[in-house]
Amino acid sequence: GQARPGQRSFAVLMEEPTQEVEEGAIFSTTFYKLRVLCHERPIAGFGKEGSKEYFWRVHRRYSEFEELEEKLREAQLLPVAVALPGKTFFQHLRPSKAFAYQRSGELLAFLKAAIAA
Repeated sequence: GQARPGQRSFAVLMEEPTQEVEEGAIFSTTFYKLRVLCHERPIAGFGKEGSKEYFWRVHRRYSEFEELEEKLREAQLLPVAVALPGKTFFQHLRPSKAFAYQRSGELLAFLKAAIAA
């Protein structure tokens, strides 16, 4: 959304997921790559003067999204209606590209809903 004076607004963009084999692992792990954008608007004015934009690239696996959801729920910052997509028990062992893309879309929807909450 639009940043109001003295506030930050955030946006999340999902990049192409990758499948990587970690050292000592038998199966590949899907990593979801995100770009987090922050727009900061100063308190003093409504124009673009003094506005700043930042971005971070984040590289995470599904289990790290689970940890995030747990922490947000513990802090009561996540409405009940906002839920992480369900964990799969076998699909993740040999994920297809189609599954990784579907899951990345679901994770993006979760993050956008969490930011809006």
